Amino acid sequence: TQGGGAVDVRQSRDLAIHEERQVSYDPPPKRRTVLATPIPLPLLGVHDTASSNETQLVVAANRPLLLVLWASWCPNCLQELSKLAQQRELLQAEGVDVMAINVDALSTSDESRHPPDEVLTKLRFSFPGVYASEDFVDKVMLLQRVILNREYGFAVPTSLLVDPNNQLIAFYQGQIGVQTILEDARLATGSIAERRDAAVPFPGTWTSTPSMLMLRPVAGVYRDAGFVRDYEH
Repeated sequence: TQGGGAVDVRQSRDLAIHEERQVSYDPPPKRRTVLATPIPLPLLGVHDTASSNETQLVVAANRPLLLVLWASWCPNCLQELSKLAQQRELLQAEGVDVMAINVDALSTSDESRHPPDEVLTKLRFSFPGVYASEDFVDKVMLLQRVILNREYGFAVPTSLLVDPNNQLIAFYQGQIGVQTILEDARLATGSIAERRDAAVPFPGTWTSTPSMLMLRPVAGVYRDAGFVRDYEH
């Protein structure tokens, strides 16, 4: 897809497509979802290398952290990582860390792939680059279901903005501008009312006070899916 949309990594692409029969459509919309009530991040494991068996947990280091899930065959992912690499100094000055999490090993796509480390080097991406563990995408899809209240296929690029307390404050699908990321990162220290205002697509007048999300049912989603440690967490 073109124009900053997302690319499905769960579907095979061995389809017979005839160019003369294709109709041009506008690119799919980017999705930005801000959470009025932050959700504790599940236990997301990553590997330092593609062949590593050691799993480390993703933890924000007392600063907002942007997690970017990407695939080497996804052009929109490469554009997103390139933009972030170019804005490294600005992101660091604003106190935002970035981590690129490669999902090549979890993808069923038949698209040609390239060694992720080489791709990041070519993009001059100097933020940390790691590899998703086997259940990483499953847990992100559960988050997506909780946040959007419906089932969607997993797509790349998908990004999660985490506050210094390791709580999710924004969820992105497709390419997202750096300024949007910085504005959302400032919500980490904002009030629930400020986050609620940022969560809606247009300004208005509220007739009720903000309410807190009940987190026990959210944690129960992970428990029901077999992720007991996440529920206890």
